Order: sequence, then C-alpha cells, then structure tokens
Amino acid sequence: MANTPLINSFTRVFLIDGQARPDHTPEFLNFLKFGSFEQSFGSVNPVFEPSKSKYGAFDPVAEFRDAEERPTTSMVGHFAREVKSRMLQLAQAGCKFDLQMHIGECENPGIFDDFQKVMIFEGVLIESYSTDDMGALEPGEQGKVDETGDISATRMYEYLPVALAERKPTLVTNELIDVIVCDSASCGNCETESNGCQRLMAISKAAGGSPSTPADVVFSLDGGKNWLAHDIDTLGVAVDPSGIACVGTYVVVVAATDGDAMHIALISEFTATDDPSFTQINTGFVTGGAPQDIWSLGNVAYLVGNGGYIYKTTDPASGVTVIDAGAATISQLNAVHMLSEEFGVAVGNDGVILTINNDLVSALATSPVGVGVDLNCVWVKSETEWFVGSAAGVLYYTLDGGATWTEKTLPGTAPSTVTDIAMASASVMYVAATVTDKGETYVSINGGASFIRMPLGSANAMPNNDGINAIAACEEDVDFLVGVGLNADGTDGFIVVGND
Repeated sequence: MANTPLINSFTRVFLIDGQARPDHTPEFLNFLKFGSFEQSFGSVNPVFEPSKSKYGAFDPVAEFRDAEERPTTSMVGHFAREVKSRMLQLAQAGCKFDLQMHIGECENPGIFDDFQKVMIFEGVLIESYSTDDMGALEPGEQGKVDETGDISATRMYEYLPVALAERKPTLVTNELIDVIVCDSASCGNCETESNGCQRLMAISKAAGGSPSTPADVVFSLDGGKNWLAHDIDTLGVAVDPSGIACVGTYVVVVAATDGDAMHIALISEFTATDDPSFTQINTGFVTGGAPQDIWSLGNVAYLVGNGGYIYKTTDPASGVTVIDAGAATISQLNAVHMLSEEFGVAVGNDGVILTINNDLVSALATSPVGVGVDLNCVWVKSETEWFVGSAAGVLYYTLDGGATWTEKTLPGTAPSTVTDIAMASASVMYVAATVTDKGETYVSINGGASFIRMPLGSANAMPNNDGINAIAACEEDVDFLVGVGLNADGTDGFIVVGND
C-alpha cells in the first residue's frame, strides 16, 4: 500500500453537534482547519533497586506508565464580522460534540461519505478560546483576525474505507450461522500477543446426510487469514447451533433445536493442534425455553430463546439462572444485546421488544413492527438509543427508549431482510442485510446518520454469496469486520473479512 505524505490543504472539517447519532446530520465547517495533533500515552517510569554486584549502582527491575492523556488539537478559522462565531457558540454551550477531519484528493470535500481517510474525534470539548488582535492603531497593524479553540477529546482514532475479501477454507462445507471476536489486545506478557482482533469464532450448521458429523466451531487465530474447525461433539449430528459467545474462560454454544442446554469448551483449547472437549450443560434450563441467542459482557452472559425465556450465567460450567420464565412474552426471542449488567434489550417474533433492567424484564408497549413481522437483531448504544433490524428488511432506531421509532433507509436497493448490527465505536456502525438474494454490508461513520454500501467506491464488490447471517466488529480496530453466512453455491459456508 502506498504511503503518500499528507498535504495539509487536502483536509476538511466536519462537526457533529451533540455527537454521532442517527438524527444528527454532520455540519461542513469548510471555514475551519485543524491545528497540530498531540496525545500523551503516558510517560514511562522505571523502578530500581540497589545493584547486587556494585556499590553506588542501581538495577532496573520494573516500570510503570503514567495515565494516558486526552488527545488534543485546535480548531482555527477566520473570525467573521457579519455572523456569530460557530466556535464561540460551541465553547459557551459547554456540551460535548464530535469532530471529523476528512482527507482526500479526487473526492468531493463537501460530501461527508466521500473520503480517503478520516480522523474521528469523539466527546470533544473546547477548553479555551482566543483570537488574534481585533483592532489596529496604525497601518502596519492591519490584517485578518483568526480565532482558535483549543480542544480535547474522549477518544481519537482513524478510519479507512474497508476492503472486503472472501476467505474460502476447504473445511467450511456448511452454512455459517453466527460469528464473534473472542479476543483482547495484549502485548504478550500474560496472553498471546494480539491487536485484539485476531481470535475469531463462528458456528456452522450440521453436515446433514448419512453418515453425518456434528456442527463445527470454525475459528481463526490470525484475524481471519486462516481458519480451523472442530466438532461440537456434544451436539447431535442433525442439530444446528444458533449462537456463540466467549464467557470467562469458556466458548459457549447454544442450539435452540437441541433441547434445553448449552455446550461449553475452554477457549485455551482452540489452537492449531488441540482438539477442544465440549461439555453439555443443562443446569437451570427449562423445558420449552431453549436458547436462540447469547450475548457476553466478558464474565457474564445473557441468553434468550423460545417461549420468551431469558437466562443469565456468570459461570457457564455451573449452568444458568432464569431471569424471566416467559412472563413478559411467550414469543420466541431471536436476539439480545446488553449494554451492561444493568441494561439490555431483547427482540423477537411479531415485533416483540423486551428491556432487561437490573434483571427485571418488561415488554415494550411500542414496537416499530406489528404481528407477522419478526425482529432479527438489536444493538443498544445507550439506555435510550437502540437500533433494531426486521425480517421485512427495515432498520429502525429509537432515541427515547422505545417510546417512538424512526426508519433509517439504507442506500441502494431496499433489503428483503436485515440480519445483523454491530458497532465498533460510538461513531462506526455496521449493518448486514440481504438484497436481491445476496448478502450485503453497510457502514456508517456518524452513528447511523448516513450509511455507505460497502466497500466504498464500488456498488457490486461484495463477493458473491447467498446471505450474510452475522457480522462482528472489533473495538480495537474500527475498520475491521468479519461476516459469515451461505456461499453462492447454496451449500458451503461463506466468510468475508474486511479491513483497511
């Protein structure tokens, strides 16, 4: 890849007042520029002890770093004489906003979704505001007046358009149902060195036919370049799993057609040489309440499924606890996303939406769809801002905790179904959908205000497939995406990996 030096005249500034949100349209601030950027990641402090071999000397034995500081830069522009200063308005309001610096050359600088690269500043506040001398006493003092706002942000990161590539491991002979990123960033001191997006895990349908083998966990240890597979040997040979998550030290697989159980194996056993040993866990499950989906918060997970049942586990080896035994709804629940242990949302058939608030479950009175239309997926950005995708091909959002809903149109031909939603950050959001019998993905870099059909710059570059069932994004690298589904041959599994 070329490494072309940036010329500072090839940048433009966009403001998202009130931060990235589906109803906040980015504002083009072509009259402002960014100053230099700076962020301290923490000074390194060595720890010494007296030398064992020499008087008056000390040996380094450890080190620690100071706290990471907020990223800082400045906004600079010409102070206007006939209109109010936008910069001063933001400073005096004292509310957080987002800024984006879009970089390009042949792109249209005034079109938000047309860029080569973006620097995204989230949670911005103006810490100080100043201007040049605003008057002149003699001819030599005449000149333009510039204004400067020194800003700091909660987070800054870069986003590049994602290139999509199909992976075709010969071992993926069955449709893939779900996929997760089961990883964390590590320098290799305690865990395997990783950028946090290396260990990927998916589940396949069972092979079918006779003789047959159970469904597989299909996994990658290198960010999707190479894939391995192992049987979920506690599943029946005709049973299809429905969800996967990493909870504590375990990989957990659920299968709604396999009775009332989950299947667990140690994450550490998923290597290039080991054969993971699965254990079936039935403890806590209720007949008729088999799980359809699972969402992990790390060391605790929530499961939802048939009959409106909702479960919770803090130790998969010990089983689950019933949170709701179909009291809020008896409809099948298809998906759940937890913001924290305090709050989450589950969705299901006939438009049912449930809130999970400190393990108390309530049915929402208002849904964007009615009886006969199922909700496939959900993402909770905050306790009031959620996104849901329907089996009728529509993406909806709410900003008031489900009291009202708004449809968000995706670019191009309308989908027949929306299959999954994943957010890598407060700004970067991915959506998977089926369009004219082909799986497609979309990205938003402004929290859902606008979407781009991926990959940027090409209308038909998604590799051929018969559907994308699930996607997973990575918080450590916002322009990483993995999707799984059904290959264009209608039989094999489909894997697509996107990165910069």
